[in-house]
Amino acid sequence: MLLNTIIIGLKFNYGSWNEVRKCWEDYLWPGRDDIEPIVGQTIGEPLSYDSSIEKNEVSFFVAKCGNKVIGVNSGFNTTPDYYRSRGLWVHKSFRRKGVALKLLQMTIEDAIHKKNLYVWSKLLCIMEFR
Repeated sequence: MLLNTIIIGLKFNYGSWNEVRKCWEDYLWPGRDDIEPIVGQTIGEPLSYDSSIEKNEVSFFVAKCGNKVIGVNSGFNTTPDYYRSRGLWVHKSFRRKGVALKLLQMTIEDAIHKKNLYVWSKLLCIMEFR
């Protein structure tokens, strides 16, 4: 079962805003000065904004190799049934090893535990050609 997969040498757990923020600022969204733990975007076409979402609880998920954070994600309710996965990032040295999958699984499990029916994310597609 994938949810019980052990990735040797890595630890996955709930994390803190400070751990996640550092990765978002340094790697995922470098140069942005407006990064907050939660944003009020809602699902739909087009995406809309609801400032009341920003009062919701946020869960942070962290993957570590030793004491070094090598992957992060977060999740929070945007409606009673919808849970947003936000800020999934994995250090380039640990990509294609199942780290992102495990972080996303943790986010989905948290959504299910909180009685959500759906998990969504706003995708940013970046392609690198060499």
